[in-house]
Amino acid sequence: MKTMPFPAQRLKSGYVLYIVLLSLTMLSVIAGQIILRVRDSYRAIHRAANWQQALTTADSGVDIAIAQLTSTLPDVRVNSQETVGLSVPQNILSVLDTGISLQPGASGLPLNLSLTLTPPPLVINGEGNTTQQANVSIEVLPVDSVPNTLLSVLSGDLSLQLVRIRSTGIAYLDNSRTAGYEKAENDLRRPVLVYDSAARRNVDRPYVARTVEVTLRPSLPFETGVVSLGELRIDSDTASFDSFNSVLPTASTSGLYDATKRTKNVTVETNSGQLTMPGWVFGNLYTNGGNAQKTDHITGTVANDRYRSAPPLRDPTWSGSAGAPPLVILPTTLAAGSLLLPARYKFTSVSSTLHITKGLLGLGTNVDIWVTGDFTGKLIVDSGVQARVYVQGDISAGAGDWQNGSHRASNLQIYGLKPSPGKGNMTFSLGSGLEATIYAPEHSLIFTGSGNFSGSVTGASMWVKSSGQFHYDEALALKVGPILGFDLVSWKEILPQ
Repeated sequence: MKTMPFPAQRLKSGYVLYIVLLSLTMLSVIAGQIILRVRDSYRAIHRAANWQQALTTADSGVDIAIAQLTSTLPDVRVNSQETVGLSVPQNILSVLDTGISLQPGASGLPLNLSLTLTPPPLVINGEGNTTQQANVSIEVLPVDSVPNTLLSVLSGDLSLQLVRIRSTGIAYLDNSRTAGYEKAENDLRRPVLVYDSAARRNVDRPYVARTVEVTLRPSLPFETGVVSLGELRIDSDTASFDSFNSVLPTASTSGLYDATKRTKNVTVETNSGQLTMPGWVFGNLYTNGGNAQKTDHITGTVANDRYRSAPPLRDPTWSGSAGAPPLVILPTTLAAGSLLLPARYKFTSVSSTLHITKGLLGLGTNVDIWVTGDFTGKLIVDSGVQARVYVQGDISAGAGDWQNGSHRASNLQIYGLKPSPGKGNMTFSLGSGLEATIYAPEHSLIFTGSGNFSGSVTGASMWVKSSGQFHYDEALALKVGPILGFDLVSWKEILPQ
């Protein structure tokens, strides 16, 4: 048998080994590339999930900020500077200067003020990111900073300050500090891996962040004509509801209602399905689950799927004023204070005539009256004085018993507080007319007499027993009354530059 010479056999064996090593190397390279691709895809999936978590966290930061701002609303308690306003929540007071308060008719925060909230991190269990963080800033915008795209949304209501909330949601990544292979993905998500160019610092942990911007406007109690949280009952087919505007000469005469200039912008609504409406509505009629139908008595829109929030007010905290009796059982005359320091009186009941004047020097303009019991007497408010009356008990007012010397509804504001057991009724006769605003979400309202009411009404229920004529003053929507909450004007995501 012939055999291959030894050197040739070794050469052949060397070729085989070379081929095997080359094959193993190629397989290793291929396997490595597959592992890298799988790892990169796995990382991309987790970063995509974290990117979505960052948006959810940013939205949660906005919700927390709104909850902080509205946690004490509506509130008429007195703050440390003894000014009547809506107190800022205590956890925000630690950031703000002591004494800053939410004033009626505005956002309550000074223009150009900017504050930050950093809620505690949200830690969750599971794969991937387990920690989420939000950084929130709250700013009050002057009108010249409001984008033009929002001005049309506000419908000319520029006296209210807008609140802008910017919330950045942060979702932490794994400890890998390398970017993915997909450039489009990196450009979209812009992970911060080593250096934060915005903060100009190195980061301890890589993360992705998304920022949303929300613009809010204060919600006030007299933005609509009539709101009944429960039954709305109108007995007469000659009762009517319309509107005017006391600040526009084309929609009023000397600031007063003029039937020849009336507008058709009133909204009459109930949060229930209990509606009896044979009268006239020169505007919109809304119910919540009712069966209202469009008729020739209604000029505007009819809808049965509407709801309006009307939160109850907290009780004031001031004491009785020196020199004022604890209750009014004899005719009593008291003076108003100033705009920044209104006179504040507290009575257990009013059963006689209470007369509020501008004082001896004629400089008084504002007064706050808190009645813990019933108000069955008369109230006379001189022209030029704005009175806010808070009542926990019942009100029984005959024709002409409540006299508003200026005949402007904004100068006689009636607020119903949480009534005592067995209480909770307000009855007004319109026989001599009445100009006022009423916000009493826990009181039942009854109107008698066939006169005129100019202003705005909110009650737990409302019953008009006669052919009353209700005229909503559209100017009340601008900046009258305490802030009830905040309404959304706009939402957008701010993309990184």
